[in-house]
Amino acid sequence: MSNTRMTHYQNLLLKPLRVRFHPSAALNPATLLPNLELDAPLHDCVGILEQVHGFRTDLTDRPLPDAEATWFTDGSSFVRDGHRYAGAAVVTETDTVWAEALPSGTSAQRAELVTLTKALTLGAGKRLNIHTDSRYGFATAHIHGAIYQERGLLMAEGRTIKNKQEILDLLTALWLPAKLAIIHCQGHQKIDNPVAR
Repeated sequence: MSNTRMTHYQNLLLKPLRVRFHPSAALNPATLLPNLELDAPLHDCVGILEQVHGFRTDLTDRPLPDAEATWFTDGSSFVRDGHRYAGAAVVTETDTVWAEALPSGTSAQRAELVTLTKALTLGAGKRLNIHTDSRYGFATAHIHGAIYQERGLLMAEGRTIKNKQEILDLLTALWLPAKLAIIHCQGHQKIDNPVAR
């Protein structure tokens, strides 16, 4: 199963609106055997899920109805004549909030992380909707960031994760807006609406 599909299924199962976890008083959750003493469980499943599921518990993937700003982010990278060029932008429907060329050699994933981090930094103290077409940035903010923190920013094989500093910067910047929604949208769509544009 691909990481994208696994992330999708985890997201479906762990969303509070779909599944509710309650401590079992009759079964030991570690062994699923009856607990004759009927004491409190040995561990709290809800607490563990809150620690591991997300870095910022109020972060949502649905637009905030009371948002002060709605921004769209995009980072890109391309190779021309053997040199890699990259750029990033944060925009509204009508204006450019921030745009910048990134250092030569910047990958597309790094550009997306830089863009998302910049949007969070510029939105400090605001109620903010951020739309991104980057699955990497979206998943890092919503799911993988907490897992990376738990593992000490190491991959399963024990190697340091790619874009470590950018991920740390993103995880720090997640706390800057007062209220936050990071919404994934499909990139390069032909339909005509503000999100697709």
